[in-house]
Amino acid sequence: MRKNNKKDRRILVGAIAVAGVTVAGSTFAWFTSKDEVTNRLSASASYNVSVTEDFTPPEDWVPGQTIKKEAGAINTGNVDAFVRMWLTGDMKLVNGGAGVVYSSFDSTGFTTVTEAPYNTLKLTKKDASDNYYRVLTDDERKALQTGELAYADAAYTYTKNQLDNGTDYGDGTAYTNGQGAVKLVDSESFKPSAAGLFIFRRNYDLVAATGDADPATAQFSGYYFDGTNYYALKTADDSTVSGGVATKGKNVYISELAEKSGAAFDTALATVKVYTANETTLANSNLTWTYNATPTVATSPFGTTNPYFAVSQTGGSNTLKINIELDNIGDGSAADKWQRIGTGTSFYYTDDVEAGETSNILVKNVQLDKGTTQEDFLAFDFDLNVNLESIQVTKNNAGNETADSVKDGWAATTGSAAAGASGSATPASDLALVTWTATT
Repeated sequence: MRKNNKKDRRILVGAIAVAGVTVAGSTFAWFTSKDEVTNRLSASASYNVSVTEDFTPPEDWVPGQTIKKEAGAINTGNVDAFVRMWLTGDMKLVNGGAGVVYSSFDSTGFTTVTEAPYNTLKLTKKDASDNYYRVLTDDERKALQTGELAYADAAYTYTKNQLDNGTDYGDGTAYTNGQGAVKLVDSESFKPSAAGLFIFRRNYDLVAATGDADPATAQFSGYYFDGTNYYALKTADDSTVSGGVATKGKNVYISELAEKSGAAFDTALATVKVYTANETTLANSNLTWTYNATPTVATSPFGTTNPYFAVSQTGGSNTLKINIELDNIGDGSAADKWQRIGTGTSFYYTDDVEAGETSNILVKNVQLDKGTTQEDFLAFDFDLNVNLESIQVTKNNAGNETADSVKDGWAATTGSAAAGASGSATPASDLALVTWTATT
């Protein structure tokens, strides 16, 4: 099947010379000798088996997109080896957090964030508890203050539109009388002059009989001004914020204030929160690996019959899922395949990987599941770890390769998710098939 690598053997033979001594006179003469042979057996072992892959990470992974990631084992040493591989992963999620009640909000001590993905998401401020905050641009602020002023924690300024000389824009002081007596806003010129919460009424229905605004149908947007920056407020969807985040932010309305007026509006104000985002790291133990052994072309996300894993957050309610397509999977009856051992992600190669050779690939493609929605995350990183271990092939006295090094079992590796197995093979000058049996 594959060429054999001949190991160098060097034999050195050394002999101590025979010494003859003749003594004259009345003494006797004799010969003495001794011999010594030293056989030195030498080997130069370069043992190096590692993962080989063909993979270019995507910069902006979208649902349904399949990325080529081919991974197998390569033996760059001069010793044949048995190989097992297993998959693990970890995920870093950035999602909307619980928020901070505006009356408790204090930006003192915030640090500026410049690294990805936070700068892309405009999450440019962070507190000591690793809460990230969205700072609005000036255009976003103006968009959010379109409508009518419903609440102003502090004073504000504006330039009256000359076309509306009779319009009541307010007197520029704090306005805390509730939503029952709103002030019109010139969104282009309105600007807070001191720190506080600012809420604006918008998108309400009209009463059919009178054509007047129906306060019971009003929606509200707004922001918190700390004297320097404008901070987004938490809205109806935890994953969106006022003004939008990346392609998100479709809902700019504050759920606590929706369809409220008068005293109910004033009461609800106490629950309005400044938006926060948080980073969560999920170790492999927090991920669920679901194995699909016999998919059909119609049911596979890859459109093939190759087995695949679907990786998701354990206990998570969202749809974020990573699909990992495998290749060259066998049941132990054919060589040069990957035999799955146990119920996890461990696979054993059903042949030895000879010096200078590469196994067939185990991993073929990865995909962000097409069912993943924008509400599942603001950003995430998924690290797919392809792990490898190897054990050298041994030879018997006849010079044939054997599976003796693994016949008593290749133990499970603690904490690595690698299942244990014992290997068996018919001794031969070149092993043809290695069959693996799970061990407990």
